[in-house]
Amino acid sequence: MKRFCYLVFFIILGCPFVTDAQTLRLWDLPKAFKTSEFSFFPIPVFENDPASGQRYGFMPTFLMRNEKNEIISIFVAAYTYNSIVNHGGFAGAFLYPSPEERLRLFVRASENFERDYYLQYQNNLGLDGKLDWEAEVEYWQNPFEMFFGFGPNTTKSTQTNFVSSLWWLKGRVAYEFLPDFHLQLEEKLLRLKMKQGAINSLADTRAFFAGNSQVGGFNQFNHRLSLFWDTRDDEIFTKKGHYLESYFLASHQTFNANRFFDGFGLHAKKVFTLKDRFTTVAFLRVEQLFGDQIPFFLQSNLGGGNDLRAFVDRRFVGRGRILLDLEERIRIVRLRILGATIEFSLDPFFAVGQVFDRWGEVRFANLQPVGGIGFRGLAPPSVVGRVDLGFGKEGFEIFTTLDYPF
Repeated sequence: MKRFCYLVFFIILGCPFVTDAQTLRLWDLPKAFKTSEFSFFPIPVFENDPASGQRYGFMPTFLMRNEKNEIISIFVAAYTYNSIVNHGGFAGAFLYPSPEERLRLFVRASENFERDYYLQYQNNLGLDGKLDWEAEVEYWQNPFEMFFGFGPNTTKSTQTNFVSSLWWLKGRVAYEFLPDFHLQLEEKLLRLKMKQGAINSLADTRAFFAGNSQVGGFNQFNHRLSLFWDTRDDEIFTKKGHYLESYFLASHQTFNANRFFDGFGLHAKKVFTLKDRFTTVAFLRVEQLFGDQIPFFLQSNLGGGNDLRAFVDRRFVGRGRILLDLEERIRIVRLRILGATIEFSLDPFFAVGQVFDRWGEVRFANLQPVGGIGFRGLAPPSVVGRVDLGFGKEGFEIFTTLDYPF
């Protein structure tokens, strides 16, 4: 839902966003209140999600603009309704003093099950832009978690539901030690408790997979060390360039190494543009984990709004995954709305991938192909709103979210 706040405002209303000319820092915002202009928009809420279904509501939105008509803060509050969680609401503050710094605060609660408290701060102003760091913390009780079992050939007959009570704390720091070469360290504490499922038409995950020691709560401390090469001309609105990342990860129970697993992964991306309107993006993802007892929630997975976009989140789960994604981003029109340049694109995509425990399981019969079409609204330099319609072997799904999938 916190992504929906951005999507509705920037894409439907098409308002301008903070640009590179903005030089404010976060601590300058209180002073900026005196000279800034505020706008108010009463925005209807409609969200469609493959797991939770439809959500309706009303979202008053306040925008803070500087003298250049650039948005530097967004404040929202909303009432919503969903047939499972019933009445609820959320509130958020999203502060963007410059493209290099941001602070996000989001709170949500509903009558039944649903709780979400989120705080994120990101800064890439250190050492003349060579140092990029981020801190995030979240507690999320989600009643729409799904689990189908392990392996590439699970069916919808084993679909189960549980309510997750998850909190996590993440710190990330990246340093550009050579031109285009970065070293990144990410540390993450996670704790999951599983509760009785909220969707009565589905089996409860804990009961269905009783006896499987990998299906349950956990308390893990994750470490990930990455080396990446990045020649993209822009991190979000990429027109050309390469991205290659290799990483090693390890995880153990907090203050106890009895349940230990590790692994490695590779991400590769190639982007090129023809005649300014046609941008081709190819993305390859490979990952392999090793360990006897890996919590199901932390295993490699496919499905959701960013990969195999015809399936719900974590539709396929295993100790490894391989995915090839191709997308053609075709700009249809560029408009000037309320002083901002807004672009709309039509983006057909194709993906194929599978999860596995051993590389010997990777075979043609186990691959899951997905095709579809994406509708995108773009508000440079930072916002992409998208609606993706994906078709696969089990039918189709619609995802409404922010940012490019890769």
